[in-house]
Amino acid sequence: MPLDIKRIERTILEAKTTLKLLEKILSKPLNEYLDDEISIYAARYAIIKIVEALAVIGTHILETNYNYTPETYSEVFELLGKLKIVSPATANSMKKLAGLRNLLIHRYWEIDDERIYREAKTSGLKAIKKFLEEVEEYVSRNR
Repeated sequence: MPLDIKRIERTILEAKTTLKLLEKILSKPLNEYLDDEISIYAARYAIIKIVEALAVIGTHILETNYNYTPETYSEVFELLGKLKIVSPATANSMKKLAGLRNLLIHRYWEIDDERIYREAKTSGLKAIKKFLEEVEEYVSRNR
């Protein structure tokens, strides 16, 4: 079965739309961000939504083209790196974001919102953009 390009494109669009929202939230100064519960919760949800969308894309590629069925989000990104679908650096950055997503989902009482802000702003946004770029290149080569 070939890649479902329309599904991948829809999911990429969803991730990019959410990424724009996250960038807008993170454009606030740290003190404003921390004083705004709506921004905090919106950023948390945006990170969850983006990581899940990118993992869905990766899982589809792995299942369709390589007959792999990863069990975790981290495994999705690890396999994408090993198979050179994305660079090892991008795969590693996305594994870290998958870990952050898991923290947000499963251990919400331990969340340091300042850390989330700083990590998302300094490396998370770049990692997401790089992942999208590399996956789009892969998909265009494998239509």
